[in-house]
Amino acid sequence: MTSTPTRWSRAARAAIVTALLAVSALALAACGGNSASSGSSSSTGSAGSAGVSAADKVAAQWAQRPTRIPVSQPIGKPIPSGKRIDFINCGVTSCTILYKNLVAAAQSSTRIGLTWEASTDDVGVTGYRIYRGGNQLASIGAVTSYTDTSVSAGNAYTYEVRALDGAGHLSGPSNSSSATTPLPAALTFSADADAEVNAGAPTTNYATAKLRTDFDSTPEDSFLRFTVAGAAGGVQSAKLRVFAYTASADGPAVYTAGSSWTETGINWNNRPARTSGPTDDKGAIAANTWMEFDVTPFVTGNGTYNFSLAQTTSDGVDIRSREWTTVANRPQLVVTLP
Repeated sequence: MTSTPTRWSRAARAAIVTALLAVSALALAACGGNSASSGSSSSTGSAGSAGVSAADKVAAQWAQRPTRIPVSQPIGKPIPSGKRIDFINCGVTSCTILYKNLVAAAQSSTRIGLTWEASTDDVGVTGYRIYRGGNQLASIGAVTSYTDTSVSAGNAYTYEVRALDGAGHLSGPSNSSSATTPLPAALTFSADADAEVNAGAPTTNYATAKLRTDFDSTPEDSFLRFTVAGAAGGVQSAKLRVFAYTASADGPAVYTAGSSWTETGINWNNRPARTSGPTDDKGAIAANTWMEFDVTPFVTGNGTYNFSLAQTTSDGVDIRSREWTTVANRPQLVVTLP
């Protein structure tokens, strides 16, 4: 028995054609393309008798933009009326959309923070990829912020973000956003107090004399105190600087020390105990040069800090004290802020 093809009325056929054309136009609109109406078509994608191209429809939706649409918009799925398109990139099977709202901001000389608005997806956004200078920097989960701690002071950096969904679709790039890290601020502090102590004169106070370190038969150490202010946000680095006006084949190391001393009362017998091991032990020291000790592990922010300089060899070195007439050669604590 031969089946007879279904015959459609003229009105039904026209309705079907009209519906198919409408679906096609909406699919093309989702990809930013142009659709042709049943009336006519042209190389510029005019909509014929309708008088509105698919591109014009997208532009109108952009102008409304009260809300946002998913990251991945499958081809053939119409863009909802009144939705906002910030970026659209159409592939073979889907249109991937990401919003233009990435903001990069320098948080310090070594940190740049990135923020953006969360994307949504019919499959589910699983994460984001961060790009710096066109190269992938990191791949993170479904969070909307990232801190780049691999930057250095005084440099400009440009970032983009791409969204990744559960089906493995990677969006096009977001807007690019740039930030420049500032040069770190440095604070220089003068000593509040300093004094030498001498085992050869164990009860003598040398408050206004030079500083000195030595480890001969009568060892000599020096103590210094500084007060740090303006560093409530932490410290990037701290350097203790003292000016040596004599040479030594083997310079001193720096220690932290107790605070139970005064400049006019300290001597060898009542000197405070050291509260750390030796740090940044110096080798040979030339005359009339600065010795710079890294005390970053000890200086963490605002507060008062006590240091001791001491040697383990008998070739001593003489150091300018805070009473020295040339201000530029007095002891300093240089604190660099983050």
